[in-house]
Amino acid sequence: MKENSVTMFFAKLKGNKGEHKIVFNNKDDLEKLDFFNAPEIPSECAIKFDAEKNLEADEWFYIELDEKHKVMLEPYCKSISSSFDLRTITAEDYPRVETLYKVTRNEEGKFFIVFLKITKAYYIISKSSLMYRKYPDISTRENVIDLPIRQDAYFDGEKRIYFKKFFTIRSMFNNVDDYYREATKEEVKAIKASNMFDIDNGFKIKIRNLKHIAMIFDDDSISLNDISIQNKLKAYVEKYKGHEITIDSDGKFKIKNNAELAIVLKALRGHYYVSEITNEKMEATSASKLEGYAGDEDE
Repeated sequence: MKENSVTMFFAKLKGNKGEHKIVFNNKDDLEKLDFFNAPEIPSECAIKFDAEKNLEADEWFYIELDEKHKVMLEPYCKSISSSFDLRTITAEDYPRVETLYKVTRNEEGKFFIVFLKITKAYYIISKSSLMYRKYPDISTRENVIDLPIRQDAYFDGEKRIYFKKFFTIRSMFNNVDDYYREATKEEVKAIKASNMFDIDNGFKIKIRNLKHIAMIFDDDSISLNDISIQNKLKAYVEKYKGHEITIDSDGKFKIKNNAELAIVLKALRGHYYVSEITNEKMEATSASKLEGYAGDEDE
């Protein structure tokens, strides 16, 4: 038996409990939120999340939820399923609003959720504005959460969460950091212990390089102990960045800072290349494997 379609607007509050409160649940109020609708995302504008990629204005990242990670959405889906158990938001609650979200449960029982992350910048304690209509007028607003005409994230009712910026959604979903993995302490130790590197301990490895290290360890085709890979890496770095990196007498890359470490890690991931059109040396902002291409056997 099909259910009736239901739409409600909620707030998630800051704090260990992560309480959810009802903001709007009647049709008239919900109609005022016509700017808070699900974004239209053509397939060519849906980009699988890659921390190295920069989005164009009309593009969205997405992550696909497996069975393990579907629980990230449970608190939001549960809000509309058990709305009779939730309280309506009060004036005292507003300073603790962390996320505003609109949930629609359709006739088939699928959930579609639009999210907006609320930060201090959206809170207006008191603000006066000059209204430029037919006659000038002064308007004063107090105790307001300013709502930008945009969405920060969207769940499509199937298995994808779309978003613009990963760091915006980190506080929205438990365990979402699994999709933005940084190297573990053990992996950092392994890199430093590798006979490919002589890494100075006098600097702290930055997050972007930790991400590169994690991707290298997740790539089964890269073995730090493989002599042939080590030799290819040295030739590769020498070709593109030889003037910026020192290789000592033992054949190790001497790394004194994050910039030098980034060069070698990017080389391991294949960021440097020669343009087939201009024959100029280039650097890619991200690196991903082409589907169905394994390289030429006799190259």
